[in-house]
Amino acid sequence: MSSLKNRKNVNEAVLYTKQDIYRLLRLRLKSSFPEAKVIGFVSSSEEDGKTDVIKEIAISFVEAGDSVIVIDGYLRQDNYHDNPKNEHGLSQYLEGKCSIVGLIQKKQTYDTISNFTAVENSSALLETEQYKELILYLKERYDYVLIDTPSINSSIDSMIMGKCSDGVLYVLKSNNIREKEVKQHKEMFDEVGVKILGSILNEHKK
Repeated sequence: MSSLKNRKNVNEAVLYTKQDIYRLLRLRLKSSFPEAKVIGFVSSSEEDGKTDVIKEIAISFVEAGDSVIVIDGYLRQDNYHDNPKNEHGLSQYLEGKCSIVGLIQKKQTYDTISNFTAVENSSALLETEQYKELILYLKERYDYVLIDTPSINSSIDSMIMGKCSDGVLYVLKSNNIREKEVKQHKEMFDEVGVKILGSILNEHKK
C-alpha cells in the first residue's frame, strides 16, 4: 500500500471508478444499516436509471460473497418476450397460480424474480399475505433482497413494497431533480412508515 508522501498531490481529489463507487455504497449500507436485508429502490420517474443502479449494487454485493436476489416489482408491465421458457412471474404467484420455488430464476451472478403477466390490480395483490410470505421466505434464504419498484409518480406500489422492506433507497438523476417533488415524496413515505435509508445521485458528472 502506498503512503501519502508517494502521491504527487495529497490534496488531489480521488477519482473512483464506477465499480469503486458501488463498492463504497455497499460498505456504507452494511456499516450504517446492518439490519437492512430487504431494500427497496424508488425513484420519481422511470428515467432516473434505477434499474441499472440495482444491477450494479447487486453485483457489488455478490463480489463480497453475499447471496442476492432482485425482484422486478413492475406488476403493471409484462416481460413476455424475456420469458422463452414460459416461467411463472410475480403476478401469477400473487394470484395463487404458482409456488414461490417456481418463481426464482437462478443466474450465475444473482437470482431474479420477474413479472411476465401485466395486471391492473397490482396494489391490491401487493397488500396480500402472499407478498409478505414471499419476502419472509426470501429473507431467510438470501443475504440481500433488492426490490425494483415502479416510479412513485406512476402508482402507490413503491410505498406498499417499501412497507415490507427494511428501508428504501431513493435514486435521483442528476439533471432531473425536482426538490419540491422529492420533499413531497419523502413526506408520503414518512406517513406510511417507510424508512428512507438514503439517496443515490445517478449519472453525476463534474
